[in-house]
Amino acid sequence: MKPAFLTILLFIATGLLSHAQSFTKHIYSIEDEFVYTSINAPGGGNIIYMVAGEWDNDPGRRTHRDIILKIDQEGNIIDSLVFYDNDSLKFLITQLIPHGDDFLIQGINYLAADLERSVSCRIVRCDFDLKLLSDFTLNDQ
Repeated sequence: MKPAFLTILLFIATGLLSHAQSFTKHIYSIEDEFVYTSINAPGGGNIIYMVAGEWDNDPGRRTHRDIILKIDQEGNIIDSLVFYDNDSLKFLITQLIPHGDDFLIQGINYLAADLERSVSCRIVRCDFDLKLLSDFTLNDQ
C-alpha cells in the first residue's frame, strides 16, 4: 500500500510542478532597495512597489524614491514609474490595490522636516501600462 500511495503522490506532484511557473530574479543597483508589495498584472507578470535610496547615516526615509516596476512573467523589467521627493513634501506609498482594469497607489504625504506628521492622503490611479489616470490628494486641515 505504501509504495503505490507514494507513487501516486509523486505522479500527482510531478504533474502539478510541470504546470507551475516560478523564477528567481535579482535586480542590483548601487543603492539600497527594498521591495514592499506586488500585485498580479493582467496577462501575466507583476506590478512591484519598491523604495530605493541611500540609507547610510539616514535616520528615516529622507533621501529615497518610491518606484513602481512592471515586470513580465520571467522577471524582466518592462517599465517603471518613479515618484521623486521634492524639497518639502515626501510621498510614502503604503499599498497597491487592484481596481478592475487599473490599479490604485495609496500613500501619505508628509513634511520632510517632521517625519512623524502626515499631512494628507494621496491616491494615484494607473493603468497596467503605468500610465497615470488620476492623482487625488485628500487633505483634512
